[in-house]
Amino acid sequence: MKPPEHWDDVPKMGGCIPVGTHPGSTAQIVCARVPLDEKYCVAQRHVWTPFDLLETCFEQKQSVHMVIDLTNTFKYYDGQREFHERNVEYVKMKVEGFADVPSESIVRRFIKVLTEWDKCLIAENHKSDYAPVAVVHCTHGLNRTGYLVVRYLIEAKGLSVKEALAEFAAARPPGLIKHMYVTKLYEMFSQTHELELPVLPAWAQKKYDRSQAQLARADKFARTEDDSAPDAGKKKRQRERKRFPDHWTEVAPMGNVVAGTNFLPLRTPLDVADKEPHIWRPADFIAAQAAAGHDVRLAIDLSDADEHYEHYEQLPDGLAREKLVLEGRDGCPSPRDVDTFLAMVATFEETSVGHIAVHSALGLNRTGFLIVCYLVRVKRVPLAQALEAFAVARPPGIFRPACIDALHALFAPESPKVYPELPAWATSRSRRKHDKEAEGPRLAEHPPSWDDLPTMGAPIVAETAAGFVHLLPMKTLLDDRFVGGHSWGPADFAAFHAAAPVDAVVCVDDRGQFYEPTALPVPYFNLRVRSRHVPREDEVALFVAFVAETMAAKAEGPVRIVVHCTVGSRSAYLILHYLTRQAGMQLDDALAKYQAAYPPGPIVKAMLNRLQFVSKRSSPDVAAADVASLDLRTDGVDNDGKE
Repeated sequence: MKPPEHWDDVPKMGGCIPVGTHPGSTAQIVCARVPLDEKYCVAQRHVWTPFDLLETCFEQKQSVHMVIDLTNTFKYYDGQREFHERNVEYVKMKVEGFADVPSESIVRRFIKVLTEWDKCLIAENHKSDYAPVAVVHCTHGLNRTGYLVVRYLIEAKGLSVKEALAEFAAARPPGLIKHMYVTKLYEMFSQTHELELPVLPAWAQKKYDRSQAQLARADKFARTEDDSAPDAGKKKRQRERKRFPDHWTEVAPMGNVVAGTNFLPLRTPLDVADKEPHIWRPADFIAAQAAAGHDVRLAIDLSDADEHYEHYEQLPDGLAREKLVLEGRDGCPSPRDVDTFLAMVATFEETSVGHIAVHSALGLNRTGFLIVCYLVRVKRVPLAQALEAFAVARPPGIFRPACIDALHALFAPESPKVYPELPAWATSRSRRKHDKEAEGPRLAEHPPSWDDLPTMGAPIVAETAAGFVHLLPMKTLLDDRFVGGHSWGPADFAAFHAAAPVDAVVCVDDRGQFYEPTALPVPYFNLRVRSRHVPREDEVALFVAFVAETMAAKAEGPVRIVVHCTVGSRSAYLILHYLTRQAGMQLDDALAKYQAAYPPGPIVKAMLNRLQFVSKRSSPDVAAADVASLDLRTDGVDNDGKE
């Protein structure tokens, strides 16, 4: 896939902007362009993955506490995997980059997130050599990012529009460059007498210096500005004409309170709905819940759009609203979504009394999923009873098989699954999807070349100063998500371990990509190296350190460690690097050992080039000119191999 247009025309990351509003606060934000995962094809010098972002901050002695993603899509990277699993809070605020400024609901949420983070740092008395930072990005890290940062600086720190724009531009050149955004800021705060429109960089000429009306008419702008599909502008206009989410008129506006809880499920209110009897504005919801004898004090909005009812600040005093953006309309809430939801509820229950309104677009599947998780995890209600309780309160209840499957996997993997009938109002497309999901997920194909490799290689003995290490090359295990016809999964590995025990497994793929490591009977170490990339020196150092720790933990005898990636090249690089640098072997001898132990000894030429460079660099007998003459391609495979 190609990166967004002009993505490589802007710097990867800007400087720090202090955002703390309390004495002694060290909170700072760093603005960046969106990181892209490995499916995007970019030149090596432009590679900018989520891991690269974290690594760059670390090199600058910055500790990333939080990443705020303002793009209007989830396609660029998996925030849960890339950040949350590395103990970095990931906050998704979907902001459309087309035409108008971010909504006031987004502005309020952005300010709230940064303010609460600043308070936490003060409460924790954060002291470290590494400055705490929150990374904020949209597609280019300029306009949506700049608008929200400037609004924060104005409203939280008291800067004028001109001062806030200048501070952002100094940290993230060329600054906020969309003329319409800048003009609206000056108009909003009645400071038009100071209005100065920015000078546009060459790549942005004829793009950002247009009026809102011109932008709304320009399909090309939608293609180049935002991270939406090529016809995003057309789709936006269709959404505006349609007004209602799919099937919104087919479900009841509000359910009943779920038994054993304070939850009131409902469909999303809409700011505008001019066709009787479908009017369901925030005010209508407030009146309906009061007439039913409820006392809603918190509304949790799970919908994936902010335009449903932007003017939530007009809700009555004493009724708070929280926005929890999930992974999209068709996906089940992630484990982190569940944890965030339960934390919101726990905070409310500790400090307030009243009902909690919960809604997604329809208030059925995603809403029910989270309420059922609450019933099971907090109230200790059996899953079947929790599903029934929600269905009674909000008919027809949870009907998507994917949600039913996910709940069973979490709470009752051995119990039989019951898939409810699809509601009569579902379209034929929904029915096909429902039937397909009920049949179960489609199994994935084996990785390329996987079937041609042996399952496990013979031990490669390395003698080091600390003792002997037996390194065993292996192809990845595949679990039951992959098509049959193979016999190399976690159970097969357990049988191998029972016959010839190993001390640990080092996996170079993404954790859980091909199998769940919790199924292994031995310690598991995940060293994620991007596919088709040569492991960096810091990644090699982590591997060496893990081997040393494993050796130190074993009282006697050689250590046996399995090393694998998908089909061998990245793990081969780590093994050969260890043999040459830690065991003092010549590269040719180490390569011969590896190929004999794991025929045919897969490793791509780019990695061998790099190993030759490392080997010669460490040799005192090789002149610098000879080292420089080596082919140092480290950006993946060449024409002689694939991984």
